[in-house]
Amino acid sequence: MQVPINEMPIVDFRVSSAALWLAHHPLTGMTLIQTLRKRYGLNAKQAMEARELALELRHHWPIQGRWP
Repeated sequence: MQVPINEMPIVDFRVSSAALWLAHHPLTGMTLIQTLRKRYGLNAKQAMEARELALELRHHWPIQGRWP
């Protein structure tokens, strides 16, 4: 049985890595999608997933001096 590409663990790792990067480099819109496509090979859906995870990370683990 072949595992679909979006179900592979490496994709989850890339989304998580992108979320950690985004927690330190807040981007929006097409800039976010293009940057994550270039840096991590994510598609638009995965980029939005990483953005949501980054927002959660910022909420639970604020970076001192960056966000109120």
